[in-house]
Amino acid sequence: MLKSTPRELQLARPASRDTFEPTAIDKLDGALAVADEPAAEPGPELRALFNPFSAGAEQFRVLRSRLSLHMGAPAAGHGQVVAVVGAERGVGRSFVAANLAVSMAQRGGRVLLVDADLRHPRLHRLFGLRAADGLASMLDGRADYRSVRAVASLPALHLLTAGAPPAHPLELVERPEFALVMRQLRLRFSHIVLDTTAACDGPDAAIVAGNADAALLVVQRHRSSMSALHRLQQALHLAGTAVVGAVDNAH
Repeated sequence: MLKSTPRELQLARPASRDTFEPTAIDKLDGALAVADEPAAEPGPELRALFNPFSAGAEQFRVLRSRLSLHMGAPAAGHGQVVAVVGAERGVGRSFVAANLAVSMAQRGGRVLLVDADLRHPRLHRLFGLRAADGLASMLDGRADYRSVRAVASLPALHLLTAGAPPAHPLELVERPEFALVMRQLRLRFSHIVLDTTAACDGPDAAIVAGNADAALLVVQRHRSSMSALHRLQQALHLAGTAVVGAVDNAH
């Protein structure tokens, strides 16, 4: 369970020790049809949405601003993509990805939140949805872009859930169709946030992040292993994705 009282989220450089101890804050081809059907009412973990004046929401606005300063403004017709990654399960990747996307949408522009964790998807639960058609169904050719849904309480935010977990999730994100989907989505959204699989479950996160402009590490103080984080950073480097920093999620 996530704690109800938020602590500080930090964009930080890893310290050189066995567990992560954060320092001070640093740093289409073809038409796309977006469904008009709104998503169900989101859940209480979306603090940036339900408590926009809380300390937790302000921390996500700071994170949003620091990412913007690092990445610059998106080019016309080429939306920016950030992959939210983590070495272990349970560090709060979905929590950070969802609240970051909400904060981006509150600033303006068209924002898309994608659940690219096809092994243990969670965003549909955060937004009160069933695990129906989503990214997995699109990559399998069983659904189209109408699987993208607008969030009723925040029309600038759109959601593409993972869908029902497939039998072979790694094979789906390795397909050329995934890169094609991302290119098409970039044309329709100014910012895209990708929630990813924990790196301990396989190379999925690095492959997904290879289609992003930057990766954001989610860690937990005194829990995240530096050796696991280094392995993930190496995998992201091989995928050609820059790591912009780390978020210490104390929830």
